[in-house]
Amino acid sequence: MTPKTTRDLSVKKGTRPEKTPARPSDTEPGESLWATRGVEDVFFQREAQITWWTVLGGIAVAALLTQLESVTTALKSGQWHYLLFFVASCLIIVNSWVQTAWGSLVLRWPISIPTSLSLFLQGLSTSVACLNVTHPAVWMGATLIVLLTAEFNQVVFMRRRGWIALPADMVARARAGIWVYVVFAGITLASTLHLALRPSIVGEISWGLVAVLASILALSWQHAGMNEEKRRMGIA
Repeated sequence: MTPKTTRDLSVKKGTRPEKTPARPSDTEPGESLWATRGVEDVFFQREAQITWWTVLGGIAVAALLTQLESVTTALKSGQWHYLLFFVASCLIIVNSWVQTAWGSLVLRWPISIPTSLSLFLQGLSTSVACLNVTHPAVWMGATLIVLLTAEFNQVVFMRRRGWIALPADMVARARAGIWVYVVFAGITLASTLHLALRPSIVGEISWGLVAVLASILALSWQHAGMNEEKRRMGIA
């Protein structure tokens, strides 16, 4: 009698031998790993964009915390207006993170060198602003870079069909947002020059109030836009 082979012993009555899973190259010859981009690729890129800004935002928060002693000392000496720049810095950090996280969700935003460099410069400028809450002219100059980089990203989205998933009226709103940030950048440039060339307590208080109000308006604009996009795109 011929001895049973290993294959014969593994096959029981009424069962079928297990098949080795076919490799992608066996079933789809010639297909490259990066030839198609599925939902996993989209998820990865979204998470990468958020993580990138979260790290940069965390550094900015750490920079802001180093200024607590300086702001406390200023408050004790009657220079309460530096608290305005501290609060505005907090609002800018929050707004920047929300814009990045929400944008990665609703926009076509693949990882690229221009937007990655822009986000890095934005995070770096935010940190510089946070380190200079008691130096309003420097704070305004750094915030100007933050606004310009945010505006640059929106222009990139517009030119590379990043808004393709948005309804037409939401695209119009995004275009309007670019002009809103142009106005903010113009105001910030004017304040930077004014505080650098003609520094005064009254000027610092006035521009500090403008910074807080503008930061609140930017957050309100973002909040309203997010709610509208949720409604129109069916996002829970």
